Amino acid sequence: MRDDVPADFEKPVFIQEAETPRQRRRGWLAAFLAFLVAGTLLAVASGYLFYQYVAADLPKVEGIGDYRPNLVTHVYDRHGTQIGEFKFENQTRYLTPIDEIPRLMIDAFVAVEDEHFFEHGGLDYAGIARAFVANLKGGEIKQGASTITMQVCRGLLLSRERTYTRKLKEAILAQRLEDELTKDEILYIYLNDIYFGHGAYGVAAAAHNYFGKALDQLTLGEIALIVGLPQAPSKYNPYRNPKTAMDRRRHVLRRMEEVRKIDRATAEAAAAEPIDLIEIKDINKQIAPYFTEYVRQYAMKRYGADAVLKDGLQIYTTCDLPLQNAARNAVRDGLGELTKRQGYTGAERNVARAEWDKYLAVLTKQQKDIELVEGQRLKGLVTALDDSIATIDVGGRALRLGVPGIKWVTQVKRYKKPAISGPFTRVSQLLKTGDVVLVRVKDAGARSCYLDAKPQSQAALLSMKPDTREVLAVVGGYDFADSEFNRALQARRQPGSSFKPIVYSAALNAGMTPAMRIMDTALVFADGWRPRNYSGKFQGDMTLRQALTKSVNTVTVRVAQRIGTEYIERYAKRLGIESLRGHDLSMALGSYEVIPAELINAYAVFASGGIFAEPIFVSKIVDRDGKVLEENTLSPRVETLDAMTNVPRIGSNAVQLDLPEGDPEMLFPGAAPGQQEFMDDFKLAMRIAGIKNEKRAQAASLEEANIPEFRRDDEGHIVSTRVMSKESAFLITSMLNSVATSGTGARSNVLGKTLAGKTGTTNNNVDAWFIGFSPDLLAGVWVGNDAGAKSLGHGETGSAAALPIWIDYMKAALADAPNRPFPVPPGVETVMIDPATGLRAYEGQPDAVSEYFLAGTAPVQTAPSPDAPDPDAFEMMDF
Repeated sequence: MRDDVPADFEKPVFIQEAETPRQRRRGWLAAFLAFLVAGTLLAVASGYLFYQYVAADLPKVEGIGDYRPNLVTHVYDRHGTQIGEFKFENQTRYLTPIDEIPRLMIDAFVAVEDEHFFEHGGLDYAGIARAFVANLKGGEIKQGASTITMQVCRGLLLSRERTYTRKLKEAILAQRLEDELTKDEILYIYLNDIYFGHGAYGVAAAAHNYFGKALDQLTLGEIALIVGLPQAPSKYNPYRNPKTAMDRRRHVLRRMEEVRKIDRATAEAAAAEPIDLIEIKDINKQIAPYFTEYVRQYAMKRYGADAVLKDGLQIYTTCDLPLQNAARNAVRDGLGELTKRQGYTGAERNVARAEWDKYLAVLTKQQKDIELVEGQRLKGLVTALDDSIATIDVGGRALRLGVPGIKWVTQVKRYKKPAISGPFTRVSQLLKTGDVVLVRVKDAGARSCYLDAKPQSQAALLSMKPDTREVLAVVGGYDFADSEFNRALQARRQPGSSFKPIVYSAALNAGMTPAMRIMDTALVFADGWRPRNYSGKFQGDMTLRQALTKSVNTVTVRVAQRIGTEYIERYAKRLGIESLRGHDLSMALGSYEVIPAELINAYAVFASGGIFAEPIFVSKIVDRDGKVLEENTLSPRVETLDAMTNVPRIGSNAVQLDLPEGDPEMLFPGAAPGQQEFMDDFKLAMRIAGIKNEKRAQAASLEEANIPEFRRDDEGHIVSTRVMSKESAFLITSMLNSVATSGTGARSNVLGKTLAGKTGTTNNNVDAWFIGFSPDLLAGVWVGNDAGAKSLGHGETGSAAALPIWIDYMKAALADAPNRPFPVPPGVETVMIDPATGLRAYEGQPDAVSEYFLAGTAPVQTAPSPDAPDPDAFEMMDF
């Protein structure tokens, strides 16, 4: 203790004054404010850091303006009619400029999706606040408050996960996008990109897929239905949920009324509109399926799947849709008639009574749009039946089948059972209730029909313009839905006598003439092969023209003997028949398989005056930017293929073969792979015959076939190749004209046009052919069975089975075509000859016939006149 402090000193006592309530509130307020400021700063800092974190990883919006989505590739015929389309994973999208989208549709989208689209800068803050409150109350994300701009960003740049992080990303990107693009540019992307269900992306695809209309053809009711779909395409699908779709449509119309884009009366009228949805169809299988499928394969091979399915190519084909339809109808009608001759095979199936309603519902959906016109084929269900009348329900419409409609049935063929022969005088003999049958409309007004049958055989038809090689029609079978195999382009079939023009053309090239005479007599080879004529008869000495006109087998074999089968094979490949494999004498009669399109194109060489070119299916392909990727037309430039070597020379300069006495028919035709035993016998025959020019034949067989190559000129046009002279092409065309007018193809005279062509029939009537042409159009038809060597039936020759199909097609194709002759080139001369000898006709000969010859090859010797003295009676002459 300090000395100067008294002992009794007491420390002062400080009395603390009590804190008032106001003071306490101020303290808490200060603390709260401090906490709030600190929290706000922390939140701002955290928000800023979170924003920077989110924004740092965002995709750039600069590329959105170059909007290049997956587009549908369109396929058109030569007249601009769409016949097909190729798309990625069934996605349909057609880019439509914003100024081609109806204003009412834009107004409807803005009213429903983003009322303030044209005022905000990418975000609708009031809408975001409403959605935030609603989501807090609901405990989950129920509302998105996405503007149209945000939806564009989400669709093109982000995932579809429902999180606040993604929402923030949308908001950031939306503001950036608003700075990058105009409102119209954003709308353009939005209206072309959003999904409407039913495979439709964008408004144009929605209009097409749901209503089969262009945008400018839509009614307000249809527009409102489309606008209501993107929110939930599956939920509002009008096919599956029509009531829900109609409720959504009313909502769209109500919103348009609320924002004053339409009045109430307009909204009510649109809401009352019936909705006529189109049936879902695959255009590729409906219009020209075989042609379209070939084009798809061609484009895929040339440009790849991504380009064909995603890049929106415009493929312009050579297909002529009216002729394509005529070809399809001709094939179906021809096979229908063949089926009648072959016999009825019974109903497709029988449906139990309890299943009728279900089956008819499906049938109605499939056939409701098919018009009842004469000749129309339909599938139907037999719902009522007695001896005289059957009622056939073809899908909501009933047809009557009476006894006259079954008169064509002469026998009923049964699987692994004997056929039942007619006559059938009661409908109940052929049908029973519940049968699923094919019928053809007889009289649409009377609702009568004929019984029809699905063919068991197949057919193919290919038609082209010979001068340009543009393929106008391709039918690869009876029904693409049943079989996509294109028999015109993919099958390998024996051509039979339709190969003979190749043999005779090769003979003309070797120096023979149409007037040269060959014996039609029996042929017997060492191995026992005896080629016979279809008639079973022999007609003796005849000209080459007569032999081809009557399709005489023995003469054709003799011609092949004289010129050599190895040479014929090389000659055929020169004409583009690359599928031909091997050669022996039977090749001359069409025993070796070929691809129909190659054989038909070889006839185009004759029809075009000796020019070879590949058939053209695609005329032009353009990409989405308008760049022409390819254009296929024939160049004015024509190259000439090098002349063939080792060509036999027949006629005045002929190489005469040394034949053994007593058997002039035995000649070595050359070896063929796969037929060694058969050819061993021929080799024996060759040794017996002692042919001295074997070395020449062997040397020729080592020569590579001189085949034309595909090439283009400097301007990109296809260069064709001359493989035979105009004169030789005209001679074989002239001989084929004789076939078409007075030979096995004489049925074609009904067309009243100048025509040339050749039938073909293989052993046991397995394959039937007719290939023919006018000066402007060529078509080839094959008829047969897919199952190996199954016969078409007795008498089903090329003339009976294939030619009627060809005639039906050409009747439609040449209906408006002028009739003009085949032009005769300058190097061909006309000479009157004696039909009995092939020599020049004597002066005034009454039965002389006109014949064509290459200049300088006509016979110089004149046939003897009946008034001339007989040299054998010289010694009896009186001098």
